[in-house]
Amino acid sequence: AIRVDIFITTVNEPKELVEKTITCAQAVRQTGGVTKKVHLLDDGAREEFRALAKETGINYISRQTDEGYKAGNLSNAFKKTEGDFLVICDADTRLFPDFLQETLPYFGDGSVAWVQTPHWFSDIDPERDMLNGCNRFFFEVIQQRRGQSQSSFCCGAASIHSRKALE
Repeated sequence: AIRVDIFITTVNEPKELVEKTITCAQAVRQTGGVTKKVHLLDDGAREEFRALAKETGINYISRQTDEGYKAGNLSNAFKKTEGDFLVICDADTRLFPDFLQETLPYFGDGSVAWVQTPHWFSDIDPERDMLNGCNRFFFEVIQQRRGQSQSSFCCGAASIHSRKALE
């Protein structure tokens, strides 16, 4: 069986935002011998988030300091989990239900260390988008062009990583 850990990083975001992320992570389908475990990585060490994790049936991981910020939060969770693959989510990441079906096959190659998926922001008013679609341009043009050199950028959220490669 392939084990996947879904990490949801948070530090001071509102509970309502994180609840939506948890719901989407729980809706990610597991097929073909794949099992997943969702982890709430709370750098805020908030009791309400501990209770939220318990309520939703996911694992809660916190730490005493915020050393290294998000990277430190992820590193701490890495040491406390055992999944073959790690999915990184920000507090506002909304994974699609077919996330694992779409990303795990890339690791069949053996040389793939991570897969980065595009980000879209649904809370930005197109009329006030100061980036004028730069995010879409990055993921649909620049990131895809990197594939010709067998390389990629890792943008953190909505990415999946091989534990073996990270070790």
